[in-house]
Amino acid sequence: MKQATLAEELGISQQAVSKIEQSEKIEEEKLEKIAKVLGVTK
Repeated sequence: MKQATLAEELGISQQAVSKIEQSEKIEEEKLEKIAKVLGVTK
């Protein structure tokens, strides 16, 4: 999935997705939303 598509599904900017990808830690709430969009469990 492209960053732009994921960003759209999460309701955030593509730049925000990029920042999340580069982070060492991801907030639990964000991780849960990303997992749901991708159809996986954390």
